[in-house]
Amino acid sequence: LVGSEMCIRDRCASGAGGQKAGVAAAGRRSPHRAHGKSADGRISQRQAGQVHPGNAGGCNIMEHTMWEIEDQNYEAGFKVICGVDEAGRGPLAGPVYAAAVILPPHARIPGLNDSKKLSDKRRRELFPVICNQAIAYGIGIATETEIDEINILQATFLAMERALAQLKVQPDLALIDGNREKDFGLPVKTIVKGDSLSANIAAASVLAKVSRDDFMIAQAEKYPQYGFDIHKGYGTRAHYAALEQYGVCLLYTSPSPRDISGYRM
Repeated sequence: LVGSEMCIRDRCASGAGGQKAGVAAAGRRSPHRAHGKSADGRISQRQAGQVHPGNAGGCNIMEHTMWEIEDQNYEAGFKVICGVDEAGRGPLAGPVYAAAVILPPHARIPGLNDSKKLSDKRRRELFPVICNQAIAYGIGIATETEIDEINILQATFLAMERALAQLKVQPDLALIDGNREKDFGLPVKTIVKGDSLSANIAAASVLAKVSRDDFMIAQAEKYPQYGFDIHKGYGTRAHYAALEQYGVCLLYTSPSPRDISGYRM
């Protein structure tokens, strides 16, 4: 579990070992998510989720639906497709992570889905399966300082760029969860709720989520008063209460602490 282990070791590390993946620089948070209208070239949830009964080929409906988007793009001429997703845009503290995954076409990974719909136990079971089956994968991070300097959206793109840079195989299409896109130097398609509709994006969501969770669990040993191992930096009542009592630590901002009044309920 190279990506996961490196994340725990050093939140500011860049690069990683492993045959298929690497982990780029380290990172952090923000409670807003971007929303916007679909643009030309983007795949709607309804279109992406269509299932054509005659083509199931023995797969169950969930498995077939999760490959529907990839199949459309294979038919359009794309040969190597990767999925990209992030973890950590919403928390008050901690880095923002992103993962990029290239699975073999129709790789069978039972139970693969949006990481938010899976238990922690199931995500951790899937993590090594995804790493072992992937043609290539990468995990990128953007630091707390970078989030404060360039904003959470741009920091998310930076983490995605770093994840893509770790791929040992160059994709000719990136499927990105959400509705915001950036020029990553290759064709990109954004997919709203893509982590529930694309196998490659779902796989990326699992790698990003588990890696970030491991980092936050490690930080709980340094800052036990905040409960990072429980809420992973998200704005729970217990987390707000800890902020009221202890103020902020370096996971919230760098180099100087931020006024915690912005975190009060």
